[in-house]
Amino acid sequence: VGTLEPRKNLPMLLRAYKKLLMETAVSVPLVLVGGKGWIYDDIFASIDALDLRPHVRHLSGIFDDALAHLYHAASVLVTPSHYEGFGLPALEAMHCDCPVIVSNRGSLPEIVGKNGLTLDADDPDLWAQTIERVLTDSELQKGMVKNGRLQAQTFNWQKTARATLALYNG
Repeated sequence: VGTLEPRKNLPMLLRAYKKLLMETAVSVPLVLVGGKGWIYDDIFASIDALDLRPHVRHLSGIFDDALAHLYHAASVLVTPSHYEGFGLPALEAMHCDCPVIVSNRGSLPEIVGKNGLTLDADDPDLWAQTIERVLTDSELQKGMVKNGRLQAQTFNWQKTARATLALYNG
């Protein structure tokens, strides 16, 4: 979820997804949600090179209500980004009871805490294995949903406003 650009590390995710389809019994679509950003051509070139066009959906122009429905319907949110400013999609997904797998870079580990799974951003084998595990292990899914909901509750606008005011007041 988010603007499709190099920092999202989607070509790596596409390689992991291809491995997942080829080497496991898992057969779910991969949904990319967001507008095309800068240097997005590599993403669509990877989809074509890996022959994933029938399995990958790209949705753009999705607003908050529809995005919440997508999170609720998703089996897992995967965010293999090299960099995220805050990582709002991971927080939104946890709030909507969606298990979350993120890279171990930038703000993402702090956002998901111990309640999401964090992986090396550049290891497609590990991503494929972990996605399969989350998709096929119902106990793991239940635990991630429960713990993710608790993690999401640690972030709220009142707390953010107080912390921001404290910064300005020195």
